[in-house]
Amino acid sequence: MRNQVIDDAARHPWQETFDVVVVGSGAAGLVAAVTAADGGASVLLLEKSDRLGGTTALSGGAAWIPANSHVGELGGTDSRSDALAYIRALCDDDVPDPALVDVFVETAPQMLAYLEERTPLKTAAIPGFPDYYLHLEDLPGRTAGGRAVEALPFAVRDELPDHADALPIRSTLNILGERTTHAEERAPQDPGELAGSIARRTTDDVRVKGVALVARLLRGLVDRGVVVRTSSPVDGLVLADDEVVGVRTDGGTVAARRAVVLASGGFEWDPDSVRGFIGYDVVPVSAPTNTGDGLQMALEAGASVANMRSYFGTAVAYDPTVTDHDAPVAQAGLPIRTHASSLIVDARGERFLNEHTRYNDFPKVFGNFDTRGPGLPNLGAAWLIFDATARSQTAVLSAAPGDPDPDWLHPSPDLDRLAQRLGIDAVNLATTVAEYNDFAKRGEDPKFGRRAMAPVETAPYYALRVYPGTLSTTGGPRITRHGEVLRRDGTPLPGLYAAGTVAAGIFGHLYPSGGSPIAMAMTFGFLAGRHAATAPARRVAV
Repeated sequence: MRNQVIDDAARHPWQETFDVVVVGSGAAGLVAAVTAADGGASVLLLEKSDRLGGTTALSGGAAWIPANSHVGELGGTDSRSDALAYIRALCDDDVPDPALVDVFVETAPQMLAYLEERTPLKTAAIPGFPDYYLHLEDLPGRTAGGRAVEALPFAVRDELPDHADALPIRSTLNILGERTTHAEERAPQDPGELAGSIARRTTDDVRVKGVALVARLLRGLVDRGVVVRTSSPVDGLVLADDEVVGVRTDGGTVAARRAVVLASGGFEWDPDSVRGFIGYDVVPVSAPTNTGDGLQMALEAGASVANMRSYFGTAVAYDPTVTDHDAPVAQAGLPIRTHASSLIVDARGERFLNEHTRYNDFPKVFGNFDTRGPGLPNLGAAWLIFDATARSQTAVLSAAPGDPDPDWLHPSPDLDRLAQRLGIDAVNLATTVAEYNDFAKRGEDPKFGRRAMAPVETAPYYALRVYPGTLSTTGGPRITRHGEVLRRDGTPLPGLYAAGTVAAGIFGHLYPSGGSPIAMAMTFGFLAGRHAATAPARRVAV
């Protein structure tokens, strides 16, 4: 990928001209397009894939928005000061720009109110969805729920007949129900009533979660006359006089009289970038189109970057029954990981972490340097070890309790046979499990501080290989409060904005709660689109 430098934007043979060009159709790009259009700009949104919505459409679709207007639906209250206290206590200013945290907390509820008033987006608070660090009793500002909202189900085939086939029906992740909302999954529901709702949604093509969020915002773009194109990759930026004046596509160059907004996702599907910035492999569960195109464009244009080692993490494993184009699809959300009768060992057969740590934090320990090695011993196989008690009580991906044991769970009559199947040291494994069982019986874990523990001692024994995974990288160009991309000298790069996970994550390494990435993307997409529409117009001609 190479950006194109031209001498004169007014004389360049442009194929098309728009005021604002948005690259990417996830939450950040869709919201940026809405506010740019509302600012009077002509807008073109380009999506690399033949599917719209990016990672947002594959996600649960929750948005973590402090002090939003729906908090009261759950009988709670919230304030921006509490949210700021919570975030600051967690990140301790270890973020690219502490001022942007204030901007987020101030703007996020305004953004949601704006979209709910002026677009088809309608949301509701999600019950049973607490801040992720609620368990830290001394942490200020945390809440038991109300900050996370989700889009209401949306009749895609009726409302967006021309785009219905370009929106996924569901994610390939087992943890995300195809036709159920977060609220239905967390609050008590009458089984018959829920089954009826699911049947009606299937018949009427009513979609939920991330797809509902994308579809509702997309309907807003259609209403505004925004031009939306799929299968339209952007190959680079076009610059003139050190300003971004357009984009290069397969069909030629498109002028952006006012600005280009990068909203193209992270770089987690580019192995070279992952190894170069994060330092070790992580398994992505996001849209495969997130190959770092926006990052490379920004770097080549002279952008300053930050937060490059950080990513939104998760534990992942492979289920041979879940494939896409005959390739296995990594699965996030492993309830068996938090069963009391389970533990995780590395390639040496030793524990190396608190197995019950929050899913975002879980993968980061895989990159720890071990001074005994030396090296990074956790980068190889990591195995979730559990016994018949856990197997009988908890689903392991597609293997439900009571189902025949699949061979990919390595059922073994004893630990020695299990170690042989896994290719790890049998003595180390037996010693580790014996130590863990002793901790469980004593009710304390002096090594890692784990709380919920029960012995792993009932044959047969099982193992599932687990990997460090990522929902998205969070490193990229530094931005201003308006979403403008910053150059290395700290000044805005004229004509270029970034929002979502293509930009440096405002929370640094932190993941305050489920829905944080989408809320961040929507908020800075809102700001970027609004500001881009007011940027000085450059002289360009078709």
